[in-house]
Amino acid sequence: SELLFHQNNVRLLRQQQNVLSQLIRAQEAQLRNGNISKADFYRIKALDLSLRAELNEAIQESNEAQKELKTLMLLPANTALFLSDTAPLPSQALVLNQTLGSLLTLAERQNPSVQVAALDLKVSEAEHTLERAMRVPDLRFNTNYDRGGNILLNFVGFGVSMDLPVFDRNRGNIKASQMRVQQSRHLHALRVNEAQNEVVKSYKDYQQLADFYQSIDANYINELDEVLTGVSRNFQGKNISLLEFLDFFDAFKENKLLYFDTIRGLESKKEELNLLTGTEL
Repeated sequence: SELLFHQNNVRLLRQQQNVLSQLIRAQEAQLRNGNISKADFYRIKALDLSLRAELNEAIQESNEAQKELKTLMLLPANTALFLSDTAPLPSQALVLNQTLGSLLTLAERQNPSVQVAALDLKVSEAEHTLERAMRVPDLRFNTNYDRGGNILLNFVGFGVSMDLPVFDRNRGNIKASQMRVQQSRHLHALRVNEAQNEVVKSYKDYQQLADFYQSIDANYINELDEVLTGVSRNFQGKNISLLEFLDFFDAFKENKLLYFDTIRGLESKKEELNLLTGTEL
C-alpha cells in the first residue's frame, strides 16, 4: 500500500511535469513575440522547478518503499516492482468480514502482547506452585550395611530423615512469588484493555475512512486528468488567467493525492486490525 501510494504520486507529478513542459515551450514562443510578460513566464518556470524537486523527493520515497518491500519478500536487489492497481475499490471490498464484538474477542485471545502477558502469568503461577511445594520438607531414606564392625556380624540398618521447618517454611519466597502472580495478572488485564482500546480506535478510524472514500466521486477523480489538459489549453489561449491556472494546478494535485492517501489509509487501518487481532480481514 505504501509503495502504491508513492508510485501513484510519482505518476501524478510526472503527468503535471509533462503538462508544464509543453506549456513552457509554448510560453517561450509567446515571450519572444512579446505576447506575455517575463514575470508570468518566470512564474511558470518557478513552478516547474518546484515540481521537479518534489518529483525527485517522491522518487526517493518510492525507492525506499520498494527497498523495504523487496527485503520483506526476499527478492533480488535488481528486481523492480511496478504496481498498477489504480481501479476504484468496490463497495463490498470496504466491508470488514468481522464485527467489532468479534474483533474484541479475538484481541483478547490472539493479540501478540496479550499472549506474551498470558504466558508470563502461567510462568508466575507455576513458580508460585513450586515455592508453595517447597514449604513441605523433603523425606530422605537411607540404608546401611556393616559386616563385623558391630556387635552383630551382619548389620543392616534403615533410616529416615527430614528437615523440621519450624522457623523457615519458605514464607519469603512464597510471598514474593504470590506478588509476581498478582503483578502478572494486572499486566495481563492491562494488555487486554490496551489491545481492545486499540481495536476500537482502528475500527472506528477504518469506518470513517471507508465512509469518506465512498463519498468521493470516482468519475470526478478520473476526469481530472482531462480537465488538466483542457485548463492548460485555455491558459495558452488566454481564456483564463495565470492565477486561475495555478489555482487549478495545485487543486488537481491536492485532490489526487488525497484520493491516493485515503486508499493507503484504508489498507493501513485494516492491517492494524489484523495485527491487533491475529486474524486476516
